[in-house]
Amino acid sequence: MLRRLAAGVLPVRHLLALIVLLLSLFLGAGALVSCLLAVVVWMWIGWRKSARALAESMTAALRKSEEELRLARDELQWSAQRRMDELILTNQVLQEEIGRRIQAEVELENKIQQLNQVNAELNDFAYIVSHDLRAPLRAIGSLAHWIAEDNAEVLNSEGRENLDTLMNRVRRMDALINGILQFSRIGRIEPTREVLDSDKVVREVIDSLAPPENISVHIAAALPEINYDRAHLQQVFQNLIGNAIKHLGKPQGEIVVSCADAKAFWEFAVRDTGVGIEEKHFERIFKIFQTLKPRDQVEASGIGLTIVKAIAEKHGGKVRVESTVGEGTTFYFTVLKHFDEFACAPGVPALAAGGEPTLLSTPVEVM
Repeated sequence: MLRRLAAGVLPVRHLLALIVLLLSLFLGAGALVSCLLAVVVWMWIGWRKSARALAESMTAALRKSEEELRLARDELQWSAQRRMDELILTNQVLQEEIGRRIQAEVELENKIQQLNQVNAELNDFAYIVSHDLRAPLRAIGSLAHWIAEDNAEVLNSEGRENLDTLMNRVRRMDALINGILQFSRIGRIEPTREVLDSDKVVREVIDSLAPPENISVHIAAALPEINYDRAHLQQVFQNLIGNAIKHLGKPQGEIVVSCADAKAFWEFAVRDTGVGIEEKHFERIFKIFQTLKPRDQVEASGIGLTIVKAIAEKHGGKVRVESTVGEGTTFYFTVLKHFDEFACAPGVPALAAGGEPTLLSTPVEVM
């Protein structure tokens, strides 16, 4: 019981009974008083030790809490400092990026000004070429014609041949100048697109070219309506059909214009039954001023197919060629059915993956 009393776990009713007992003993004998006092002192000492242990425990817990708070504060300060350093570094990077962008904007503005200046110079060049250079050519051609007429009885065969050569050179130079002007306009002037009946445009081009009787021109199928610049479409067919007529190389020949459905594109084709082109020349023929035959044999500027390629790509299409030597050549060029598709996805290939052209029906012949 004394141990339980010292531990402070004795029930209250037992404690009261013990006190009454002790009081009774106190009134009866002095030895009991000493015993009671000893028990009380012993109990006080036990309670004091318990209070001290409790105080020490609370103090240790408080110190531990203070240490944890200190560590948390240090961690917070370290995190705040690290974040501050990151923000400072990010701000420096942003300042540098802003500086670079400002510099890029200044450079872009300078490039735009330079481009505008170049365009203005090109316009001046086009004017000079179309007027100042062609005027002397026209004068030379007219003079050669007058000389040939006025001296027809005096000139021998060699003299007439020289004058013919001179007039051919004048016409060639005029064609070169005209081709250069057309090629320069393609890159500088934005095309005016409209809904066109390509069948009608091809017929007009064929009529303007007036094919010789030994060459028949066919439209293999009713051609579709397309969204294109009228002048550009005329130039493409004039060059392709005109080249087919000029370079046929056979006494009799046939030229067929057709169109196939290639999903997002229309694929036009101009096929001839001429002498054909070797595969090694497929890339070369689209380069400016390149001809497969000497100009003394066939009058050609070497710009026509370059113009065709530039126009097709300007409208979001592609140009390709297939040929078999001795059998003929076919030039293909693609036209987007809806030009918005090209604006949203530049660089779309001429044929969609897995797409096979489907020829339109109802053949039409143009003689």
